[in-house]
Amino acid sequence: SGDHIRALAFATGGRTSFLGVSDDPGVITEARHLASTLPPGIARAIAFRRCDLRAMVLPSGAFAGGFVRIHGADMEGPDAMPDTVLTELARVILPGGWMVCLGIGMDGETMRSRLQRLGLLDVHVFAPGAVAGRKFL
Repeated sequence: SGDHIRALAFATGGRTSFLGVSDDPGVITEARHLASTLPPGIARAIAFRRCDLRAMVLPSGAFAGGFVRIHGADMEGPDAMPDTVLTELARVILPGGWMVCLGIGMDGETMRSRLQRLGLLDVHVFAPGAVAGRKFL
C-alpha cells in the first residue's frame, strides 16, 4: 500500500523523490490512490511502478537507498526474501546508500550474512524481521 513511502515523503516534506515498485497491479493501484490523499507537494514526490523485483528495469546506482518489505505472515525462511530480489535492490542503490529489509521471516544473523555476501557492510539487525545494511561497493 506504499505506507512506508508515504510516511517518508511526508517526513521529508516532499523534498526527496520516492519510487515504489511491486509486481502486483492491485498494490500499485491502491498505493497510488493512497498517495493521492497526501498534500499535493508531498504526493508529487512519490511515484509507483509495476516491476518484477527479481529483474527491475531500473538503472544501476539510481537510488540513494532501497527498502523491501515482505507481505504475508506465511512467508518464512530464505524463500521469503529471494537472493534475486536482494541482488536487484543492491544493484539499484548507489554506493554509500542503505538497504532496509522488513518482514524477512528469518533470523537476523542469517539475513546479516546474506546482505554481507551482497557487498553490504555496516549491517544492523534492529528487531526480528528488520535489518539494514550500507552498500560500499
